[in-house]
Amino acid sequence: MTIFFLTSALLVVSCLVAFTIIASHLSVKPPHLFASNTFTVRSDIMFALEIISADPIARTIEIDWYPEITTPCSAMPTLVADIYVDAEFLDTTSPSFSPQTPLLPAYQINSSAYCVSGTPWTPVFRTVSKLRSVEADALSPIAVSSSSLQNYPFDVYFAPQHIRAINHETSAMVPVNVTRYFGVAVNFQLTIRSTYYGDTPHNEVFISLKIERSRATKVFVVIIAMTNWLIAIAFLTICVATQIYDSPTIYSEMFVIPVGAVLSLTSVRANLPGAPVGFGATIDSYSVLPVLVIMAICSFYLLVIILYRRLTSWEKQADVIKRSEEASVALESQNNISSYSAVSSETQSLAFNPISAPDKNQKEVHGAWFAPFPAHNRSFWCLPSSGIVVPGY
Repeated sequence: MTIFFLTSALLVVSCLVAFTIIASHLSVKPPHLFASNTFTVRSDIMFALEIISADPIARTIEIDWYPEITTPCSAMPTLVADIYVDAEFLDTTSPSFSPQTPLLPAYQINSSAYCVSGTPWTPVFRTVSKLRSVEADALSPIAVSSSSLQNYPFDVYFAPQHIRAINHETSAMVPVNVTRYFGVAVNFQLTIRSTYYGDTPHNEVFISLKIERSRATKVFVVIIAMTNWLIAIAFLTICVATQIYDSPTIYSEMFVIPVGAVLSLTSVRANLPGAPVGFGATIDSYSVLPVLVIMAICSFYLLVIILYRRLTSWEKQADVIKRSEEASVALESQNNISSYSAVSSETQSLAFNPISAPDKNQKEVHGAWFAPFPAHNRSFWCLPSSGIVVPGY
């Protein structure tokens, strides 16, 4: 019992340690990136970006922008700046989206409100941007790669951003800079592809964000696909065994896990993290659909084989019972014949060796002796004068 508990504890601890290490490497890491030119690019307004969520099905990404005035409140003149995010990259659900000119500012920052009472507050505004399946930005306007939900879970998307600030009073461009990225979109890994600034004094910023599935999602989907194929291989092995061996023993318990797996494949597929609705993705063509077909055919084949062998086994059992009954009848007939043969032999022995005088087991009746033979359940009448022996019952 002690060995059992020690082995169990060792196994549990080993699994916990292994999965903890694996989970730490597969978990989604927030960018926490600081731009390399945070302090080298002169700007009046700095931005920090927080990634809120990403939706490849709706092809949108939500981003919170945190503008900050770089000049100390005590030494700066009043600045009112309108912040614009290029409408070309915004989704129609974004609050600042405007299909016509003049464009609506995404946010207006006021230095007097920012520095009121000497206590800076934290301004923030949100945009809903488009996710693109091709990578194109100010530096590479021609698409160099493409992706879609068909490639799940290896689909990759890009979210270009273009932001600028304009002085509300003078309409002059205000230098801007993006200095920090943070936040996590659940089940997605975000990387900063590039940050490009417009002409000096850096009045515009172009950002290219890359969004892809997290490593945990990729590993999970691949493991599910491999598990599906392992179950299908087990089913195929059972089918091959029933075909090669004449009479393998097939237990009903062998079908509990595979059949349960067949019924759960569709539900597992529907609950994969971020998977497209319905079938048709590449992962479906290589895992779910072929496995479903294989297991359905194998299930039908095994059920037919089991039914056929059960019927033939019942027929064989009936033949065996019939043969055993015929053999018992034949054996009983043979025993009767042997018994009559033994009686005939004893009768002949008495005929050739007549009884001259009765013994204690014999008695005389009207001149004839009655001789019982208990061993054969027979008795005989003997006529001493003639030596004739007649069997009696």
